[in-house]
Amino acid sequence: MLRNLDRRSTESVCVALLARPEQRLRVAAVSAACEALVHTRAPGLLAALRGCVDTLEDPAPALGVLAAHARREAAHDADLMAAHLDGPTANIAIWGLAWSGDDRAVPGLLGQLAQRKTAFTLHGQRAGKLSFWPGAPSLAELLTPCAPWVGSLIPAVSLHLRPDSADDLRRSLLEILAAWAATRADGVARVVPELTALLDRDEWGRSAGVVGAIGPQAAQAAPKLERLLGTGERRALIEIAWAHFQVTGDPEPALRILGPRLGEDHHVSRRLGDLGSHATAHVPTLRLLAKARDRWTAHEAAHALIKITGDPGEGAHILIRPIAELLEGRPLPVASAAARALAGIDGLPEGHLAIMRDVLADDRRHSYWGGVAAISEDLELRALLAERISRT
Repeated sequence: MLRNLDRRSTESVCVALLARPEQRLRVAAVSAACEALVHTRAPGLLAALRGCVDTLEDPAPALGVLAAHARREAAHDADLMAAHLDGPTANIAIWGLAWSGDDRAVPGLLGQLAQRKTAFTLHGQRAGKLSFWPGAPSLAELLTPCAPWVGSLIPAVSLHLRPDSADDLRRSLLEILAAWAATRADGVARVVPELTALLDRDEWGRSAGVVGAIGPQAAQAAPKLERLLGTGERRALIEIAWAHFQVTGDPEPALRILGPRLGEDHHVSRRLGDLGSHATAHVPTLRLLAKARDRWTAHEAAHALIKITGDPGEGAHILIRPIAELLEGRPLPVASAAARALAGIDGLPEGHLAIMRDVLADDRRHSYWGGVAAISEDLELRALLAERISRT
């Protein structure tokens, strides 16, 4: 019955039922509330869930949706999560504390990394907006916001970077390290020896991606990158060429390898854009790619044009499109990447900023996906747009 109500009615009924003493009514209301929060922001509903967690026989669903909302800048539920660290919902508590930026998460995170099989999936799961599923993040999604603790976590991570370690776990950890290196290159540089040993054993080039994200502090890897230039499968070939430039500052090998492959894979445009003005000769090709029907091809080409030329006029009108489509109720996976790109661009037209303000005022979840991603991606997109607007 609750699923057939409009948004405001669903929120009102759920809030009322969550306050009732009957366990079955509260359980039904929690389920409906979790589903509703996948589709829309509802602070009142979130507060009602927060208030009833400790009255539920099974607090896991309510704790999970609260954990999905956790952020360093909005750590409202850290103490609530900490109270569940020793119970059956300990994994949810670790997640909530980790995303809250609360140090009490660190022992639990180290415990997860010490296990052969973690409680969190090694592959990201995605589903439509039918329910709050998946109800927990993957290991990479759990740990990506934990870069401030890199000094504590990196020793445990390094143990899984050996060539003979489990492939899926290593792949997940390389994804995490690449994200951490964007803000904590000093800490991640401690595993450059391990990363270097993986360079010629990694068909997807993930280890090269981490080395490139570390940059000049990964100079130890330069000789091996030099030897591997132009080798490997397509993605590894791209990553090795990009990493070589990031580490050495020499653009010529990357230009020679990436330039002829423009249009084969939108990832090439992304990496070529990082060469900045060195890639000026490829601007005409990127302009053509920015007109592509494929969303990712157009997005990466547009962003690369701005990075190469320094002119927002080259691509901002393309980057803003998936943001504008949010107002039409059409969230697409590329919207998060577009928000991330726009957040780093100065000199945007006032019309683009107005679209961002309208998106922030819209309570719909700005994510293509359901489950945890519906909430976490929406909050990340909002934070990126808000940060960009704050600079005007």
